[in-house]
Amino acid sequence: MPTTINTDVLAREYKDELALVPGSMTYPLHDHHNGLRLAFTHASIDDIKTGCQRLGRAVRQAMANTVTIRNDAQAH
Repeated sequence: MPTTINTDVLAREYKDELALVPGSMTYPLHDHHNGLRLAFTHASIDDIKTGCQRLGRAVRQAMANTVTIRNDAQAH
């Protein structure tokens, strides 16, 4: 995951669409924010495909928002 993506925020923003564990929860010091844990052992292939599509859409939106925020900050 790009370092510009904070999966704590991603999990919160997309809680109705995605079930994921943010990276900070998987490290003892809670200091990694761009990783995540996915669980799919009991999901069907169709559910996994749907989940990957949703995650991809969420990451693309988050990356677009990051670029917009950076561009706005640079303009000022």
